[in-house]
Amino acid sequence: METLFGIKGTCELVLTDIWMQKTKRLVIPNMITNNGLNKLAKAILYAAGSSNYMGAPYIAVGEGTGLSPNPSPTDTILANELGAGSRSIVLSENLTLQNNIAQFTALFSVGIGNATGLNEINEAGLFWDDGASGTKDTGTLVSRVKIEPSLAKDKYKTLAVHWYYELSRKF
Repeated sequence: METLFGIKGTCELVLTDIWMQKTKRLVIPNMITNNGLNKLAKAILYAAGSSNYMGAPYIAVGEGTGLSPNPSPTDTILANELGAGSRSIVLSENLTLQNNIAQFTALFSVGIGNATGLNEINEAGLFWDDGASGTKDTGTLVSRVKIEPSLAKDKYKTLAVHWYYELSRKF
């Protein structure tokens, strides 16, 4: 008997002002890339005792203009990842697992990309392994999401990005 198994990704974005009042919340299904499926399989092997260290995951945000504004399984980078401050490491205390759902969380609390810190955020991606760092376009793009409507992020607002992967026998 063949057992069906699936994985589904979801991205939740929460924008808050300086008084920690929620100004906007979006929950969007995300595209898990071809390379991302391979990395997630590697993570399962690592958890089972493999010596292949996965490295720290990073979440990046961008303006989504340029190469491909719509997510595709063949994506390897964001269409237009913003510059300074556009990546945030997912620290070990921000990794959780509950009811077959793995959650990655990153916070963006300062200005991103330009001097005024005002950006229209309309894409995000989870990067992992293969040299993923705080530097733009590094690592393997595991998942990507197009954010519609875009989020206006300035230096007075904090953006929390929660990435969820749910494993199930069927969806």
